[in-house]
Amino acid sequence: MKHYLFILFLSFTLSLPVLANAEKETIISSERIWDVTHKTFIVKRDLFKQLDKSQTILLGIRQDNSRHQNHAADIIRQLLKARPGIFVSNVARDKQNAFAIFANRHQNKATEYDAGGLDMLLNWAVSGQADWDIARPVFDVAMLNKLPLFALNLSPYEIGKIHRKALGGLPHDLKNDLTATLSEPLSEKLSAQITKGIAKEFCGILPPDSLEKFALIQRVRNAVFAQELIKFHEKAADQKAILISSPKHIMKEAAVPYYLEKLNAKGTSISLLFLESETEIPTPKELDLKVDFIWVTPKESVFSPCGNLKEKQP
Repeated sequence: MKHYLFILFLSFTLSLPVLANAEKETIISSERIWDVTHKTFIVKRDLFKQLDKSQTILLGIRQDNSRHQNHAADIIRQLLKARPGIFVSNVARDKQNAFAIFANRHQNKATEYDAGGLDMLLNWAVSGQADWDIARPVFDVAMLNKLPLFALNLSPYEIGKIHRKALGGLPHDLKNDLTATLSEPLSEKLSAQITKGIAKEFCGILPPDSLEKFALIQRVRNAVFAQELIKFHEKAADQKAILISSPKHIMKEAAVPYYLEKLNAKGTSISLLFLESETEIPTPKELDLKVDFIWVTPKESVFSPCGNLKEKQP
């Protein structure tokens, strides 16, 4: 009887890798990549061929989705030969020095180092961002391969000044380069798209004047992201730049691609959106988006502040 139980235990243990691989295959098979231009699904290998040809790669992810973060890290690994600069929108500009300080702490060490401890320098616990364990893969691959990291987001102080003073509140290092571009009015259609998205993001509770202020802040972010990408290429023309941000910043209309064109960026850019879908084959409406490629992933449950707000309303 004891031998029988041992054999049963052993056969179950040996089957675990098989079960793990089966689960992995299920996860992979539930994801699909849509080529928006050619209106067809493509394989991962073909996507990477396209990414390899582009100088600037814009990744739109849900920041609190671990699957999206891991895919972003994997894309960086696939493009390591180009020594890409990694631009992250989940770190404020005033934290840029944290990357240099962290790297300097390890410069005399012969062994490789990941991003363990970087979260302390970034004050991540109070940043309002996704858990560090979720966001960390991108920072790990950057540190392990000694890739340049760039913090892009506006700081709370900078956001507050723009909220109060509009373009008059732009940081001094941005005024000369961006005031004229941001002063140009968007079309009514694009303006409506931006304010509609912000209204949805804030559960429809923002008054019209606040909507306009937040719309301007979003436009400033887009312009700043584009400007930093352009500056990077001016100094490192042979390197790729990879932007990792929320989906709203990579759309071709009125987001980073729009300002790359406005600011006369050289070279090509590709926008890749990671889209959660409840079905393995998304609807045509889900795939009708202003990006170059859409990587469809299974929908993950997430806390809905708007749903919670509706439940509490009388």
